[in-house]
Amino acid sequence: MQTLFIKGTGIVFLNAIFATTATLVVKSHVKKISPELLNLNRSVWLFLFSTVVFFILDEKVVFSSIALKNTIIGAVLEFIAILTVYYSFSYIEASKSSIVQSMKGIFVLLGGYLFFGTFPLTHQLVGGILTVVGILVMAIAQAAFHKQQY
Repeated sequence: MQTLFIKGTGIVFLNAIFATTATLVVKSHVKKISPELLNLNRSVWLFLFSTVVFFILDEKVVFSSIALKNTIIGAVLEFIAILTVYYSFSYIEASKSSIVQSMKGIFVLLGGYLFFGTFPLTHQLVGGILTVVGILVMAIAQAAFHKQQY
């Protein structure tokens, strides 16, 4: 049981809770507020939180031009990825949009390879594939269940 709770597990757990909360909040407001505005709001809050933590930890400000370029590329790709997820909430229910969210990793993988020339390690790639397959299995099972009801 101790090996299950390795360093960082708590952060992953908190991330899952925050992601679920964000999904519910965005899904309930996406018809009233545009996905662009919701995504911009998310980005501003993340930036403000990161800035506050940056000063609390008293980090030194040293940026290379390459790091700044890579940060901008990553931020734009993430903004587009989250925007597609938010748009999916406009058209389909939150449980089915998990398929769209699982595809985000594939686009991040492709973008990371094209822009940065990096590829995940074997165990990371296997974990990602298992995640996508698991979500697809759940979505197909749910679709079959709803089809039987009608």
